[in-house]
Amino acid sequence: MPSVLRRTPSTDDPRDPSRLEVAVRWIIRRTAAQCSAQVRALRRSTRRQVGASVSLGIVATASTAALLANLVSASEALGRTVRVAVAVAPLAPGDSVATATVVLRSLPAAAVPSTALTVVPVDAVLRQHVAPGEVLTAADLASEGANLPDGWRTVAIAGRGAFPPLEPGALVDVIAGSAVLAAGAVVIDVTEGGIVVAVPAESAPAVATAAAAGEATLAGGG
Repeated sequence: MPSVLRRTPSTDDPRDPSRLEVAVRWIIRRTAAQCSAQVRALRRSTRRQVGASVSLGIVATASTAALLANLVSASEALGRTVRVAVAVAPLAPGDSVATATVVLRSLPAAAVPSTALTVVPVDAVLRQHVAPGEVLTAADLASEGANLPDGWRTVAIAGRGAFPPLEPGALVDVIAGSAVLAAGAVVIDVTEGGIVVAVPAESAPAVATAAAAGEATLAGGG
């Protein structure tokens, strides 16, 4: 009976089970190592993202809080009101304040100038134009130091450069051409645009007409 020769697997045979097992184990370890590295990287990225999200959240919260504080402050300011003097008719330099032309109104405190008048300054003299709806301020009134005599009227005369140096309270003559329109007029205020004088009521129309025509001038008196 002939003998049967059995082939012994060579260690160089790639189909050798021991070699296949070693290769599989190596692949498994390599794959596990790669997966572990990816998991660690993912964890680090997640921590960074969470940190960044927390930082952004803190900044957003702080910004929102600041915005709300500003809105509350503005709302409170607009909610507060103060009573101030407001013109209800056009006022010109030299006009006297009266209750018919200036009234007290409640306005938001945030919209009121710091120098706004809180009372109606009856008989005070205007030194500049004030439009209806405007708040009267201290700068709108003629300087103190000259009182308006009873029954007199104030007139604004433009062209300060042609006048002698004057101060409120000084006495002057209002002249047009060679005619004296008002003797002993009282200087009420001196502004960049001209001078406000008080004259007797009967002289006021002639003085106002000459002032409007640019013909009035002043002569200093004692």
